[in-house]
Amino acid sequence: MDPEAAHIVLHAFSPKDANTHPKVTLVPWEACLDASIPWLTFDTLTAASSNSNAAFLKQICTAYEAAERKAKDEAEASPTVEGGFISGFCPCDGYALTVADLGKPAVKRARNLFCTVELSGSVSRGACAYDWRGALPGRHPNVRLVQDVELDSVVRVLRETFC
Repeated sequence: MDPEAAHIVLHAFSPKDANTHPKVTLVPWEACLDASIPWLTFDTLTAASSNSNAAFLKQICTAYEAAERKAKDEAEASPTVEGGFISGFCPCDGYALTVADLGKPAVKRARNLFCTVELSGSVSRGACAYDWRGALPGRHPNVRLVQDVELDSVVRVLRETFC
């Protein structure tokens, strides 16, 4: 990610007043993790050997799939191993595209907030900073932050594409 570019985009699309809806929608990592697709569903999506899209998805996700399934198996086999694995297939770009394509049906919960990108912090650089309480004077919500993705909508779009 280019923090300066993200900062410029967020501020370029900032509404001039509180009555204007944000033009930017963010689907953050946390929302994607919470809506990870069960591996059994992933297996179904990529099983259609005659579908070139399914074969492509399986091919590009092979290393990711193997690492996540191994981490999950190790964590389940040993109570001393910390979590750190994703409980399923997590196609973040697919979530963002589904939200952009379907809009409200793909979103369970979203919130309009002011967001900026930290450019000079001593603890973080490139992190999104949200005004959760609307406490920054003169700053109006400039993003629609998706907090929960409607998993069924995402799976339906993936099935239409890969099965």
